[in-house]
Amino acid sequence: MRRIAILVFILSACLAPLAWGQVPTAVPPPELKQWDFWLGDWTLIGTAKDSATEPEYKLVWKMTCRRILEGFVVEARSTLTGKGRVVNVLEVLYYDPVRKIHAYSGFDSGGTTWVATVKFGDGTFTETETDTGPDGKITTVRNTWTLSPDRMSISGRQEAEQDGVRWTSFTVTGTKTYSGSAQGTEEGYLTGSDGNRLFYRKLGAGEPTLVYLHGGPINMNDGGYEIDRLGREHTLIMIDQRSGGQSELIQDKERLVFSRYVEDVEALRVHFGLQKMVLAGQSFGARVAASYAAKHPDHVERLMFWSPGPPSSDYAKAREIATNRFLGEADVKRVDEIWSLMAKGPDSEVVPLCREWLRIYFRFYVIDPAALSRMKGDYCSGMRRA
Repeated sequence: MRRIAILVFILSACLAPLAWGQVPTAVPPPELKQWDFWLGDWTLIGTAKDSATEPEYKLVWKMTCRRILEGFVVEARSTLTGKGRVVNVLEVLYYDPVRKIHAYSGFDSGGTTWVATVKFGDGTFTETETDTGPDGKITTVRNTWTLSPDRMSISGRQEAEQDGVRWTSFTVTGTKTYSGSAQGTEEGYLTGSDGNRLFYRKLGAGEPTLVYLHGGPINMNDGGYEIDRLGREHTLIMIDQRSGGQSELIQDKERLVFSRYVEDVEALRVHFGLQKMVLAGQSFGARVAASYAAKHPDHVERLMFWSPGPPSSDYAKAREIATNRFLGEADVKRVDEIWSLMAKGPDSEVVPLCREWLRIYFRFYVIDPAALSRMKGDYCSGMRRA
């Protein structure tokens, strides 16, 4: 990625994944992405009790979540069926940048309202909620949720208290399917070239179909979310490439050779039944796109390279020398330390180390690395744990 490429990058901001040099428009805070696992359609089944003295009954909970209001809010609409009745629910999930907390508000067709704050952990989260019934009675509840590693399944338990009496008000487990419910977004997994699982996002239904291949290789958060608007009139598909982001983590180095990344693009084409694609590659993804086009020219309508990576080892070495000269000895040494720590340290340290690396290393590519905080996707938090 040379600086001239970054300049072209900025001038073509209508399509580029990251408009580094533009005056920023209002974008959702990156903390809002903590809610993204809910996006889609869920079915949760379990048992519930409306009070400490009432009998337990079977609960079927259907929920659809999507982003609304330009992505600043997640809307959750639910239908709860049990005890011979149906209750409709509307909840609004958001991030409060003043109090720096995740929160939500809810309303149901029985007249109950509630507000809650949320604390996220590693694969778990808890919700502290205050419910106000139609009779004015207050119930305090605590919801504890546990997500599966792929974020496609969940289990939850609610403990309630009213007038000093406590009881377990529901226990449920659920699974998620994607059906385009998240503001025209379909998300899920496809099978790669050697049976690996690749996470994808698909937006829109128009022609042509544009496939975005991220850089790194890290994950689609490096700019994929910035081009969502292309899905308004076209079909936009992106994947977390092999062993990156939310895709299957691969430990076998022989399965991480470059040719496998190229053949994963062919697996994507076959999965979606595409005859031709427009391939847009960012950095490393540009190399994958070019290699795919050379091998499968009949399936490529057009190529778009955004800040493409070096085409050969000679160019890569020259870029490394220029980068190191720009950063200086101390920062180069710290970058090497960061990569060593990320490879050997605990998972809890990976994201903070990645963000430190961005602040140092991206000084070579962008005028103000702090501008990365305006990205819709969080560059460092979109990866699975080892």
